[in-house]
Amino acid sequence: MIELYELRLDEAAWYYTSSNADKFYDKRTWTSAGIERAGIENTTDRLKAMALITVEPSCQIAVLAMNPPIGRRSTLKILQSVDGGKNYSLIWTGHITIGEWSNWQVKVSLESVASDLNHMGLRENFVRECRFCVYDRKCAVSREQNTITVTVGTTTGTVITITEPLTDIYQFGLLEFDLLDYQINIQSKQTLTLARAAPIVPGDKIKLSAGCDWDISTCHKRFKNAINFGGNPNMPKKNPFEGDPINR
Repeated sequence: MIELYELRLDEAAWYYTSSNADKFYDKRTWTSAGIERAGIENTTDRLKAMALITVEPSCQIAVLAMNPPIGRRSTLKILQSVDGGKNYSLIWTGHITIGEWSNWQVKVSLESVASDLNHMGLRENFVRECRFCVYDRKCAVSREQNTITVTVGTTTGTVITITEPLTDIYQFGLLEFDLLDYQINIQSKQTLTLARAAPIVPGDKIKLSAGCDWDISTCHKRFKNAINFGGNPNMPKKNPFEGDPINR
């Protein structure tokens, strides 16, 4: 079963697929983005149901969920094929409401068009870790200044090795090849494990952009960007509005 995700914000549009490989449909390419859908709320009308998906942080769906534009609504459509990608049908349409980190991916809550009629815009959440994706507009870190060009040594599925020595800063960063980004899940010295396989071979030149673990110490030490940190590191662990009962 293959699904296509069409995301729109104002005049901009992005096209993604849950498939492990890019798909060509409706005269355009739909980019593989490691999308996993937990399900759609079981209702008599699926177009009115809530939905939940998990995506790579570099995906624009994640960027908008963690870094919502004020007073503007995105539109997301989910199309599904049960015949191997020959035909697709619309199974859900709605908007992004909120995102949260989940095992180095972004879990995105989606709201149907029907339930979204009463309010405008996306909502930011109040969390301890940074809610921004590295290099997005609110993070404001320069990707160009934190990117190097290296040579691929070996490739095995999602695991690649680099011929040059690497500093230990690329976990949760991005690998760019042929104008496409691939999330780096794990770094072990010169060995990188990607979230999805990239069509690279030994000898290829690729770009690596430093990663961020959404902790304020990394934000300050690695990027000197604590002023733009999108979390609340001093947030109390205990909710002050849920105090213990007082015995009188």
